[in-house]
Amino acid sequence: MTINWQTQFLDPQYSALGKTATLTPATTDVPVDVTVIPVPVQTEITESGITVSSVKSAADVRVSELAALNISREDDLDQAEIAFNGKTWNITATLPRPTPDGESAGEIRLILSEIDAE
Repeated sequence: MTINWQTQFLDPQYSALGKTATLTPATTDVPVDVTVIPVPVQTEITESGITVSSVKSAADVRVSELAALNISREDDLDQAEIAFNGKTWNITATLPRPTPDGESAGEIRLILSEIDAE
C-alpha cells in the first residue's frame, strides 16, 4: 500500500485545524491567503548564565500551497508578514518539515515575532 503523506495526513490536519492567514511576501507586498496551523515552539533562553524555558510563536504552512502561489521559502518568506488570529507577525525564520515523500510534500515552519499594535 502506498501512502501519500500530503493527501492522507497533511490535508486532513489542515482541514480540521487550519486557520486562514494573510501572507504578505517580502518581495511583492501583495497579500495572499494561505492556511496555517499555529504551533507553539519551546525554546531556551540563556542570559547571564541562567537558562529559562520560553515559548515562541510559530505556524506551519504546506509547501504545496506556497508553491501553487509561486511563493518560495528562500526568496519570499524572510521578513515577510503574516496575519491570523487577530494578530500580525513578522516571519523571522523558516524551517523545512519534510515528509517521507520529500520536502515538496511537507511543510514549512514559520518562526514569528508579533508586530506591536499601534
